[in-house]
Amino acid sequence: MLHLVFTALFLFGTVIGWLVVYFVRKYKKYNPKVLRDTSLLVLGGVCLESLLALLDRKLCIIALMAYVIGLTMGFFIHWIYQWLVVKLTAPKFMDPVSKYELFSECNISKETKDALSKTAYQLECLSKGFAHLQNGIITENEFKKLIKDTGLTYSMIERLTDSYWGELYLSPDIAAYIKAKGFLDE
Repeated sequence: MLHLVFTALFLFGTVIGWLVVYFVRKYKKYNPKVLRDTSLLVLGGVCLESLLALLDRKLCIIALMAYVIGLTMGFFIHWIYQWLVVKLTAPKFMDPVSKYELFSECNISKETKDALSKTAYQLECLSKGFAHLQNGIITENEFKKLIKDTGLTYSMIERLTDSYWGELYLSPDIAAYIKAKGFLDE
């Protein structure tokens, strides 16, 4: 029974350690709520071991030790996993357009796939630029330069406004703003 308890709580600690690293990396900003949630996640496993103290004190100490070892192992295994993922996939993500390879398994030509990926990238740049403009992070002239740098033309904006790409990336507000300001006069 001692081996079973040790193994079970070691594996439980490993999962909790993995999740702690995952959630800490996922948080965009740290505040007392994040600290509370992370602490509760870690201490939740310790509470399970305290229930074993009702059965046997020696069993509780071994279970706590297994949980802490598992927590540490899960923590470091996740960091090693992240390091390997970055090392193996870093060249693919050096090019910002490559993350839009949405059509990797479709039966379309490479040229069409590349064009669609580039269009998705251009529209996301445009959408983010418009959000920055609305928040006062960039000026109207900088937004106009961003539009020119994306390579989008007036006819492309017209065509994309009614397509599914426009629904995904190009809100009617952005298209109307660009048209009203005449940024893409042809």
